[in-house]
Amino acid sequence: MIPNGCCFLSLSFLLLTTILNIGCADENSPKYWAKKVREPAYREMAIKRMGDIYSEALKKAKYDKNDTEVVKIREIIIPVLLDTFNRYKTDNINRSNILTILAQIGDKRAIPAFEELLDYTEGINETDASKGAEALGGLKSQQSIPKIIGMVRKAILARKSRGQGQRNRPEEDWIMRSAIESLSAIVQAHPSTPFRSDAVEILIEILRTTADEQDFFLNMKAATALGEIGDPAAIPMLIRGLFMQGRGATIFQQCRVALLKIAVENRAKVIEWLLKAYKGEFKELELDAEKYQFMTGVKEEKLGRMFYELKVEPE
Repeated sequence: MIPNGCCFLSLSFLLLTTILNIGCADENSPKYWAKKVREPAYREMAIKRMGDIYSEALKKAKYDKNDTEVVKIREIIIPVLLDTFNRYKTDNINRSNILTILAQIGDKRAIPAFEELLDYTEGINETDASKGAEALGGLKSQQSIPKIIGMVRKAILARKSRGQGQRNRPEEDWIMRSAIESLSAIVQAHPSTPFRSDAVEILIEILRTTADEQDFFLNMKAATALGEIGDPAAIPMLIRGLFMQGRGATIFQQCRVALLKIAVENRAKVIEWLLKAYKGEFKELELDAEKYQFMTGVKEEKLGRMFYELKVEPE
């Protein structure tokens, strides 16, 4: 009887150990958490663990996204994360966490989810809209350009609806910043995109906006983006930008560099507009000079710097 009892105890211990080992192994498996995500009590933890498991595998693979194990994990968790994102529309916290993981993975299947966030609700999910725009920029999604522009125009309209002279809310400044960076990245990756002129137009509009209406840092970012894109349509506004000031800062350097970059392929066009400005034939700049009371000699000084760097003698 005793030997049989010992045998029973041994088998029970072995079974318990096996169950415990399996449990531990499951918790390190993306499939385990892919199932758990449907359970409300485990959803937040399941999302976090799937993200952690992917990050750990990516680090182990020395950040090679084509590594076999990394690809395997990605193919398990992406459909689950996207399904969870779409299934639980009111679960803002977990949807935001899913966004962060999807942005890190950088898979094009997530583009519709990121685009959905661009149509944000004021005062509720503007941060997620910024995240969505940043992710779309990372994915170089040219199809998303109109929706990113739509997000910017929504923020501009919200500011204007509060009355003349009103300033962006901080959340709206972040929306603008993420849009500027994303549009620049996408257009540079797809220079022949049919949405190029639309992207340049909205960047010019941001550059033209005064520091009383938005963070002047956005003007700096817009000028830089226009230089990186290199579209000659931006030349007139960049010349006006040479003289813009806001809250003790200027964007002369950003506009100067942008004009020099554009001049690499559009030298004659840049010089043409600079000469107009120098001769007083650039109507908008003359109006700026009158409105903002340019200091005596400032036009000659700043335009002269541009002519010097372009190795041109103004006539």
